[in-house]
Amino acid sequence: MRRNLLLLAIIFLITACGRDKNFEITGIVCDENGRPISQALIKDSRTGTIILSDKDGKFYMDVEEGDSVNISFVGLIAKTIVANRNDSVHWKVCMKEYGPIIEPALQRSYSSYPGVYLTAQEFTNHPVDSIVLYVRNNTDDTVMFGEAYELELKREGKWQPMPYNRKYEDGECVQIFSMVGYRYSPHSENKNINDTRQYSEKFKKGTYRMMKTFFVGDSRRNDTVYVEFEIL
Repeated sequence: MRRNLLLLAIIFLITACGRDKNFEITGIVCDENGRPISQALIKDSRTGTIILSDKDGKFYMDVEEGDSVNISFVGLIAKTIVANRNDSVHWKVCMKEYGPIIEPALQRSYSSYPGVYLTAQEFTNHPVDSIVLYVRNNTDDTVMFGEAYELELKREGKWQPMPYNRKYEDGECVQIFSMVGYRYSPHSENKNINDTRQYSEKFKKGTYRMMKTFFVGDSRRNDTVYVEFEIL
């Protein structure tokens, strides 16, 4: 009888401890300005349980001590928080936007020499430190590009040159662009990385135009290719 009572006590203790690990977290998901985010996705990585924040950004979830809870929303940087009863069971999760992106569908490219085009890809790193271009040479000749380029921003319907970053003008950098040439063979597409820190370390939303000078074959004539793109 005593053995049975002892066994029941142990089972009850184990069950009680197991229940003690479970607790409810509550919270609110908001943007950087404190506005609530509805339909944010909250997921317990251990159990796979998924819930959504309500119209006021609020959520409720049963978790275990140590569970990793991931909060995400389209266009915002996801966050992962480890559930800890002793820290807090009520969370306020403020989410930041991703850095600016380039939307390829909003691009157009044109050139003073038919058959040479540029396509701007996503910025690398945040804050922005470079733009990846794809150079398409659809001509029968070799095309040579240098490292230099010009960048303009459209303001009130007019293209205006973007100023150089002051730290490059103040002598911290000996020269803004290196004297390097890149040769692209006929009918080829090539990746070209362009450092943007000479202009800005943080691009704002807007319409931009990049211009690059190039040479076709052995010609000494300068031609120019343009690519317009939007930062959203």
